[in-house]
Amino acid sequence: PLGEKFVGRALGDVAEDDINLSSVKEGTIILGFKVKAEKRMEELALKFKTKIGIFKVIYQALDWLKEEIKTKLPKRIIEKKLGSVKILKIFGKKGESQIVGGEITEGVAQEKTEFKISRRGNVIGEGEIAELEQNKIKIKEVSSGQLGLLVKSKIEISPRDALEIFKKEKQGA
Repeated sequence: PLGEKFVGRALGDVAEDDINLSSVKEGTIILGFKVKAEKRMEELALKFKTKIGIFKVIYQALDWLKEEIKTKLPKRIIEKKLGSVKILKIFGKKGESQIVGGEITEGVAQEKTEFKISRRGNVIGEGEIAELEQNKIKIKEVSSGQLGLLVKSKIEISPRDALEIFKKEKQGA
């Protein structure tokens, strides 16, 4: 998935030619086994954003290489479900902002999280919770009962809609 390829192999210590060959692409890795790299080669590699790994034991080289490849893999974004809110009433709308009243049916609702809008079992859009209130007091999280929400969404929310609240998290691939 990374488009990795070997561009050269040689015997002997890491030389200037190795660094020059690696300078074609940023993030190149030079892997040395039972060799040396002079301080000048390390400085040149740093200039070209090339990493040099020198090892005496092959399994250490393999472990290091696996970790280097992991850092180059794209991160996946996962949606962690926090809770659900059933919409009971709409209090107002201005642009993409809406003030709605609802009730927690599962989990929690948190300020500054995202949600999916479900209507009759179908997801019809998404939005973000800007503010939460319970008993006319602004709070950051509600875990039970009725609440008021200031939400931002391009989709107009209606009574009986369900908001599936989630948080996006980055996860290594």
